[in-house]
Amino acid sequence: MKDEIDAKLAAVRTEAEQLRSRLSEGTVSEGTQLDKLISELMSSLHAAPKELGKSYLPALTELASTLDELTADFKRQQGAAEEAMQLINTRLKAATAYAKTSASSKG
Repeated sequence: MKDEIDAKLAAVRTEAEQLRSRLSEGTVSEGTQLDKLISELMSSLHAAPKELGKSYLPALTELASTLDELTADFKRQQGAAEEAMQLINTRLKAATAYAKTSASSKG
């Protein structure tokens, strides 16, 4: 059971690191695979003897920190996308206003 939990923990860490890497490269990514892996890890931990489960507390605390950082990365990416969309919208409004003004002065 310990080997199974270790493998699942490693898979969660790897997926979280890959997500952070893709986000830092500007690639939009989903967390569905990470969510699945975390669910599988938690199921294995719940099925494990209590003492074995307790031995993973430091690793789970570290994983929680990694997931907090991933959440912050997602929020930064979302904020940057919102700012870019606002800038595009502002430029579009300005171009539309200019086009209307230009069209009305020609008529």
